Amino acid sequence: MKRGRTNPVLERLGELYDREKLSGKPVKKIRAKIRSKAAEVLYKKLVERLL
Repeated sequence: MKRGRTNPVLERLGELYDREKLSGKPVKKIRAKIRSKAAEVLYKKLVERLL
């Protein structure tokens, strides 16, 4: 486990980041994609809690 990946959500996002980085994509684009995915996951979790 890499540092900072302390829960399942961070593990998933970290794995996505690692895969994208290995494919040679620019880091700025990878980070933007990860931010977008994180917002999506957190929003879904928030809605789950409210229902």
